[in-house]
Amino acid sequence: MLTLITLCFNGCFWGRGWLMPYSFQPSYHKFKKMCKLNELPNDEYKYNKILAYFDTDLDRLDWEELNREAQIAYNSRITIDYRAKTINYSHNIPKNKGRLGYNYVFLYPNSKERFSKQNLPLIGVLATWHSKRYYLAGNEGSGFYWSENILTCIDVGAKIQYIKE
Repeated sequence: MLTLITLCFNGCFWGRGWLMPYSFQPSYHKFKKMCKLNELPNDEYKYNKILAYFDTDLDRLDWEELNREAQIAYNSRITIDYRAKTINYSHNIPKNKGRLGYNYVFLYPNSKERFSKQNLPLIGVLATWHSKRYYLAGNEGSGFYWSENILTCIDVGAKIQYIKE
């Protein structure tokens, strides 16, 4: 009986880790909802839905500042995906709300394009969710440590639409 009580309280105190399925955790549903935004058609509706998480929209974005920072960031906060022939540029620092971390990225096939409302880049959301499910991991003889399972949008089957429609 004591083992059962310890096991139940351990799960509650450690963030409902192993005892609670993902489907019972509200932040997981918010994470999945954010990831599914990437699957919407690439239009102003999708972009405004993504930007709403950052308290802005296409009308309030500072396009000149974005273009200036994109030229500076060409050598820093970008990821080049050669398979999709895109450059992912993250304008701001990711937001973290508890277990959920997210940011938006501009996806554009040519680094020389200028951002504007008339020439919209593709916009996607990158989200991560900390499962609070720890497991014992190690690295090649230097010791063991507790690692955490972190899910991304790819783990829930969401895909970013790279093609402008």
